[in-house]
Amino acid sequence: MIFLVILLLGIYTFIVVFIYQEIMHSKINIFLKFFFVFFLVVFLMSVAYYREKQIAKDSLEGSILSPIAAPIEQGVAMIHYVTKVQRLESVIKPVFQDEKGVYAIGIKNLKTGDEYYYNEKKRFTSASIYKLWVMATVFQFIQDGKLTPTKVLSQDIASLNKIFGIASESAELKEGGISLTVIEAVERMIEISSNYAAYLLTYTVKVTPITNMLRTLGLDDSRMSGEPYTTVKDIVIFYEKLYKGQIVSPTASKEMIEILKKQTLNDRIPKYLPENTVIAHKTGELDGVKHNAGIVYSPKGDYIIVLFSDTDLPLHAAEIEAQISKKAWDYFN
Repeated sequence: MIFLVILLLGIYTFIVVFIYQEIMHSKINIFLKFFFVFFLVVFLMSVAYYREKQIAKDSLEGSILSPIAAPIEQGVAMIHYVTKVQRLESVIKPVFQDEKGVYAIGIKNLKTGDEYYYNEKKRFTSASIYKLWVMATVFQFIQDGKLTPTKVLSQDIASLNKIFGIASESAELKEGGISLTVIEAVERMIEISSNYAAYLLTYTVKVTPITNMLRTLGLDDSRMSGEPYTTVKDIVIFYEKLYKGQIVSPTASKEMIEILKKQTLNDRIPKYLPENTVIAHKTGELDGVKHNAGIVYSPKGDYIIVLFSDTDLPLHAAEIEAQISKKAWDYFN
């Protein structure tokens, strides 16, 4: 078999070299020579690409043909990618393109690789999306032995308002105290988006470790200090790492996903999806900001969907996001 492969490649190489010599020694002009040589090279790569698809890549012939076929293979992959992006864009963009305000979208199918981004690098006020980072940092503290899930955290409401610069006229709570175990605080922070559970956890782990978590995860366009901000692209990265079990540990990632699946604020991504669809997601809202981001567990491939908006009509924006979510579901399924 090896002898046959070498013989065939030798004959093929001889033919290619012979044709090349004939072209270069012919009396046609230089432009035609260039065209014929280019055609010959493309033909050679195309034959190699076609043949490579029919044989085992780890065979001798496959190892020889692979580098020859690589440019064609890359070109075909790029064409497929662009085509898929354009198809998904044609489904999603008409939903929001005539809307007032600012929208940003990130959709990535974790099975097929189909993806669509719009304004993905634009920075938005994170609103409650920052609670994802707090949750990840808390789980890192648990893994490092700095916290236990059952440890009781307690703090005075007035103190939390002062620490986080919350004016008395805008504070949700003004007096009393809050006392929760670590895991209870995480669940409330995510499932009902409790701000005071988030303040309690942030006060416990501090801002610097949360910032370090952002850097560790490669969320370079996100910030925790001051007024938190982030981008659609960063949140897609977060959820993809979470899905793959790469945040803190596979076990911690799984536990965080299970908490996200219990989200009770379902007026956006889940709104028009089939009943009993499993979605691990987090909402965010502040003034005109309406965000929703998560993983949709779909029969034909799980996918990440991140929807940000900043408009004068936040309730309308939530409806637009729900429609985008439905279009994505229909496209993938």
